[in-house]
Amino acid sequence: MNPLFAHNKINDDVLAVYYQLVARYMGRREVTAIDIGYIRRNGEVSQDLGVRIHVKEKFAPIHLDAREVFPDAIRDVEIDVLVSRFAHHATPVAGSYNKESERSKPHDPIRPGISVGDKGARGTIGLFVKDKEEHFWMVSCDHVIASAQRPDNDWVFQPAWSDDSAGRKVAELHRWDRPTNSAAARLVNGVRYTNVPFGWNSNQRISGVREPKLSDVLVKSGRTTGISWGVVDGIADNYDGVTNGVYIVPHDPENGGDVELSRGGDSGAIWYDPETMEAVGLHVKGAADPNPVNDYGIASTLTAVLEELGLQAP
Repeated sequence: MNPLFAHNKINDDVLAVYYQLVARYMGRREVTAIDIGYIRRNGEVSQDLGVRIHVKEKFAPIHLDAREVFPDAIRDVEIDVLVSRFAHHATPVAGSYNKESERSKPHDPIRPGISVGDKGARGTIGLFVKDKEEHFWMVSCDHVIASAQRPDNDWVFQPAWSDDSAGRKVAELHRWDRPTNSAAARLVNGVRYTNVPFGWNSNQRISGVREPKLSDVLVKSGRTTGISWGVVDGIADNYDGVTNGVYIVPHDPENGGDVELSRGGDSGAIWYDPETMEAVGLHVKGAADPNPVNDYGIASTLTAVLEELGLQAP
């Protein structure tokens, strides 16, 4: 069983329906993910867990063939349908989101929440960890610092090369994992770092890693949208190709301030617990067409990321 499901104590009936729907519907072109999370009723988020089918577009049953209509429930487990179209949130070289912000400029020491990338993309520094030999590594997304076809030994720049072509070489890429969309680069000797996120209103540093729980309130510091608050709303084996994932929505369900949860350039940011400062997830995808009222993001669990990369928590 996925450790996420065990950690969240998902009951056997919900799990059985989840795997039944995955087997039945994940092959459909319009289905982007199937997860376990909170059911919506009349546009409001309930506290009842069920299985959600994420689709590219939602249609009324009257416009669908009977075979295309999803069930409302199976064995008393409610089934919901959500519109979720995911996209990587690294900005390509041609983009220029927030290029003039402080986060996109050179920093010393380097820290979570600022610009980083290889020569093909830009995103966000996640956090710094170590290996068994006490070498220090930077963690971000593979499509941020390992975007080349054969990325081994590629240089990682801060700021990202596409933010500032004079950005300095701060790390050398050696490890990546496509299923969790993660990568790690070993820091160059002499590069100073801190795990205190940029823009966080204290000197607290990210320390330790834990599994996410449904309803967790988390914070991320991203290159483009800065400090964002979110809530873990769903968990799944796979979100649009991202394994061991969590579905995060804005902390304010109404999002009256029209705050963007994430945008291009935020990939690689760490979702962390603001109370304990433990790292929980690696931000890898967000809404393809961001509407702040209906925003969402996908993160790989940090426990799975570090296990796959063979690295240890800070």
